[in-house]
Amino acid sequence: MGIVTLGIFAFKPNALIGSIIQMISHGLVSAALFFCIGMLCDRFHTRDINHYGGLLKIMPGFSIMFIIFSFSSIGLPFTSGFVGEILVLIDSFSVRPIITAFACLGMVLGAAYMLNLVSKVFYGKLSTQLGLDSRLDISDYALHLSLKPFEKAVLLILTVSIITLGVYTKPIMTPIRRTVLHYYTNHTNIKPIQIDNKIRLEHAR
Repeated sequence: MGIVTLGIFAFKPNALIGSIIQMISHGLVSAALFFCIGMLCDRFHTRDINHYGGLLKIMPGFSIMFIIFSFSSIGLPFTSGFVGEILVLIDSFSVRPIITAFACLGMVLGAAYMLNLVSKVFYGKLSTQLGLDSRLDISDYALHLSLKPFEKAVLLILTVSIITLGVYTKPIMTPIRRTVLHYYTNHTNIKPIQIDNKIRLEHAR
């Protein structure tokens, strides 16, 4: 949400648009990650990252979706997290480059944390601290930990929404841009002009 705050205080059109898109993305990604954590706690009864490991082997579908959600939270291209962040950073840098640089540093640290989380939880050897029956093989684990129908539905809806917002933003970008430009021109001495069927902003004279 720091990116949202940065975009609002930059008070530039694209930064404001990016902040709104980022809030939408944050709602989707946060809901997805909290839902996933709840699913893991329900199955393994622990929230300690150090107790996990190798889940990609026994919960492949779930793991892939969780990784997509994690990548979106760090702003990977083609996910919803990228669109808002890049719009905010580009406009904010032109106004406050030093503050924007610190924001970028925070994003790098956040990405390092999320990648470390993904590495520990889903890769490596299957953890012996998850309380799984050692007499079962990988296929038995996968069957025992398979997702329920409603869990599949929720994860699929969130995954499709996050990727769609990252690839094709026009359906929400158009109304957001119209609203932001209306608000922006009413609170500044900037006025919109139309050139070659595209809206441009110009200082009022």
